[in-house]
Amino acid sequence: MEIQITPLTQATVDAWFAFFDQRAFGDNPGWAGCYCTYFFRPRPVEATGAGRSRREYARWLIDAGRLQGYLAWHEGQVVGWCNANRKSAFTALAEVEATRVLAITCFMVDPAWRGQGIADGLLTHLLVAARQQDWWWAEAYPSPRARSAAGKFHGSVAMFERHGFTAVRHGSSLLMRLPLSPPPV
Repeated sequence: MEIQITPLTQATVDAWFAFFDQRAFGDNPGWAGCYCTYFFRPRPVEATGAGRSRREYARWLIDAGRLQGYLAWHEGQVVGWCNANRKSAFTALAEVEATRVLAITCFMVDPAWRGQGIADGLLTHLLVAARQQDWWWAEAYPSPRARSAAGKFHGSVAMFERHGFTAVRHGSSLLMRLPLSPPPV
């Protein structure tokens, strides 16, 4: 099984939409149409012209450079996705000053490809790129109570622990962090 991982770009955005429109939620149709916009609520003021649907909002977020991440491909078809960007790009996380903090908010894997290491491969690739881009920290927000594959859309605690993340905060939500490079002195 050969998997290629690439960043989401204007050249791959149609394939990203096809993944979300056709395959991402084959086993969980109630979540169809999320387009990975959860952490971008409430909508920022500058998005007033983005359209009413989540799909239109997702397109605005991509065009504005706010919705970023990596796609996993097999034979020219998207089989997985990881949403990651600077923490301040996410409306729901922006209340905290987060210089050089990379927020990893969502994983989506085609149901036919789950259990084959796609999310782990996306995270591995993402962390290599993050270190090359001089991010200081990576943060993740997994749900420790998630039992189903759908419920683990933030990634699993065990996966983040395998990559060296440690729990920083517990409570209603778990915050896990990984130092990537030291901040300048």
